[in-house]
Amino acid sequence: MLTFNWPELLLRAAEIGVPPERFWSYTPAELGLLFQAEQKRREREAEIMIAQAWYVERFQRERKLRPLTYYLPNEQHSKKQTPEDMLKIVEMINTALGGEDLRR
Repeated sequence: MLTFNWPELLLRAAEIGVPPERFWSYTPAELGLLFQAEQKRREREAEIMIAQAWYVERFQRERKLRPLTYYLPNEQHSKKQTPEDMLKIVEMINTALGGEDLRR
């Protein structure tokens, strides 16, 4: 029979922001999902911090920085897709998935 260490589970739930009164309304499976989601969030956060450190170092090595707007994603730097570009992409996906072109 599976037994749970409820005080430990309550402590872990509190660490991820689950209030004690809400803790008791979750099933063990739901608590497991909450813990998994928190683990994934922490992993993403660590990846973001590593990426930030990489960019800081990269910018340190730049001889001359461009204006900040150059590095920020926005509409000016991203090329708008034309209807023809979109059609080509759909055709490639269709071909890759084994579909056939019914237009012909």
